Amino acid sequence: MRKIITLIIATITGLTLLMSLSVASAQTITINEHVLDGSKKSACATTAITATVDTTNHLTLNNINPTCYGLNLSTDIISSNSTTPTIYTATPTATSITFPSTITTPSAVTKARTFINGWSIPTTWSYTAPVVPPTGPITTNPTTPGVTTTTVYTQPSGSQFCANITVSTTSTTPINWKADLNITGVPFNGDTNLSHYQIQQSYYYGFESQTPVNGKFTLISLQPSSQKVSNTQTQFITVCNYTTPPPTINPNLTYTQTQTTPTASYYVCKNVTVSVAGSPQFYVGWQATVDVTDLKNLYIPGTGGQVQGPSGGYVRTNTATPNIYTITGNGYNTQAIKDGTPVTFTICWG
Repeated sequence: MRKIITLIIATITGLTLLMSLSVASAQTITINEHVLDGSKKSACATTAITATVDTTNHLTLNNINPTCYGLNLSTDIISSNSTTPTIYTATPTATSITFPSTITTPSAVTKARTFINGWSIPTTWSYTAPVVPPTGPITTNPTTPGVTTTTVYTQPSGSQFCANITVSTTSTTPINWKADLNITGVPFNGDTNLSHYQIQQSYYYGFESQTPVNGKFTLISLQPSSQKVSNTQTQFITVCNYTTPPPTINPNLTYTQTQTTPTASYYVCKNVTVSVAGSPQFYVGWQATVDVTDLKNLYIPGTGGQVQGPSGGYVRTNTATPNIYTITGNGYNTQAIKDGTPVTFTICWG
């Protein structure tokens, strides 16, 4: 009996000591709050950032919240043809960022993820593949194999283009010929109105159809004497369009956009220049995305005012992001550029 009492007392003493140690230990435990960045205990934005690709395959982020300015941004581009994301980093200072590195295959991108100060920011990815026009502009018709076409273009003035076409063959036996005039690309820029096209040798040559088929007008012979070609007989055709529509953007070319540095004033302005490389012969279209936040911040009254211009044949379109505008030309003279012939416009705040 005495041994049992002693054992009970020892057990109670042990439990008391264990409880005192647990309480003492709990009083000395320090619980650290783990955040991704000590200066930011929550994400700087919850609205979605839009990730897109411009005409030169550069990644552009839009709709960056001003509360995220100056923070570390990282965007992962995830592609179906790669197991490793491509990572773009920046420190945003405006609502839009265009990265200098290009996306090699934007059509393979499945999604984009953006992290600012380590916090995940919703990101929407969008990409529209460019429409590739038929090769050409002048090609032989598949119904007349063995025929070769060569073309020399002239530009009488402005939006006027002429195609000087030679149809030939190496065959010693005369063969029939047809030639396709591809109109979806340069220099005819999608003009489907046949009345705008003139064949100088209209007595000998004409068009097979009054409307294009698969983006092509087919040239044919109208006289027996010009229906065939051989190694000793060629055909010469000149087709002109004197009202060519303004050209469209060519996504396969390299566009460059630069601007001057504005200075503080009651009417703050900057010049924006858009140039292209890779189209020395034909004019192509262009588009500029201009952020006027710098103009607004340099406006001396400090508040008020509004964006002004560009004037003289340009179109300014609002975007979903404040202070960012899309600028295009309005007509052939301001919408058409080629190598060595850039376009410059002035945009202001006042």
